[in-house]
Amino acid sequence: MPAPGLFDLTDHLARLSAMGDPLEVLERHVDFEVFRPVLVEALGYGERPKGGRPP
Repeated sequence: MPAPGLFDLTDHLARLSAMGDPLEVLERHVDFEVFRPVLVEALGYGERPKGGRPP
């Protein structure tokens, strides 16, 4: 199998959109931004103290 090219992902997503990507259809009906605050809090995203060995 050849190594992936620079635009392979872009081409793949374009083909998927042309065929009717089910996630794009779902996105038109569901506002996923409503879930962002809950997910950010639950997943612990945000500022973290720097750790590791000092230089």
